[in-house]
Amino acid sequence: MRPLLDLLPIAGGSGTLGERFLDAATDQGPAGWLRAKTGSLTAINSLVGVLTDRSGRVLTFAFISNEAGPNGRNAMDALATKLWFCGCTT
Repeated sequence: MRPLLDLLPIAGGSGTLGERFLDAATDQGPAGWLRAKTGSLTAINSLVGVLTDRSGRVLTFAFISNEAGPNGRNAMDALATKLWFCGCTT
């Protein structure tokens, strides 16, 4: 699995995620800690990947929005940022 992860864009660093998750107001959020594949079609967006949360736990996620319009991408970025901040234990 690791070779596949190395090919995915890095939040705030490369590819389709290079300009995402860079909001200084959120302490950079998961920039550098999230690797994911983005996707989009008319009115559909997706973000699927892995991130290491602030407690060091590796989380896998898949977000898909349908008919969400231009806010779909922003909503998925917000969810990924919440995952990074959560320190999930269950």
